[in-house]
Amino acid sequence: MSLKIQGALSSQRTEMIAVRLEPRLRYLTEVAAIAKGLTLSAYVEFALQESFKSVTLRVPPEPEPIYGHDLNQVTMPEKPSDEEESVKNAAMSVANLADSLWRESEFVRLQSRFIHARHTLSKEDEELLHYLHSRDDLKIPKSPSADYYKLNREKIDNEWGAIRAAFASQQHKKSNPTKVK
Repeated sequence: MSLKIQGALSSQRTEMIAVRLEPRLRYLTEVAAIAKGLTLSAYVEFALQESFKSVTLRVPPEPEPIYGHDLNQVTMPEKPSDEEESVKNAAMSVANLADSLWRESEFVRLQSRFIHARHTLSKEDEELLHYLHSRDDLKIPKSPSADYYKLNREKIDNEWGAIRAAFASQQHKKSNPTKVK
């Protein structure tokens, strides 16, 4: 089934998605849409937005053992309460981070995911970010010694297509090295 996402929650109609639904789920979606007074597309958009509240990007830290003077004295910290975990997870939900995660700029989206949810980046995304940081022409020094820098967002956005092409070329060369005779 092809759905056009339309403005249940925004006035933009810009993206198309195609999804397959089993007949039961399709029917229940239609019933829910009618009950909410929305088109099928608007209801799917609404349901997705609502689902983002329950998807957390938080990776809970592993508990660290606490050692006494004797190595046999090992204590594990108390597990946080379910309420504490729920609050921490909600704070890192896709819904709560949506404004930080979404930007028109693909580069800024990638950078935001690196900051908020690095574990969701693919190996290629990580390598692309490393590539961007390796290019001095994309850096703006933040101190006289140039130990700190910012990436030049405007330049990267303006040259995104060429940067992606150069990165793809570099990746291709790495995976297909030429043999020297």
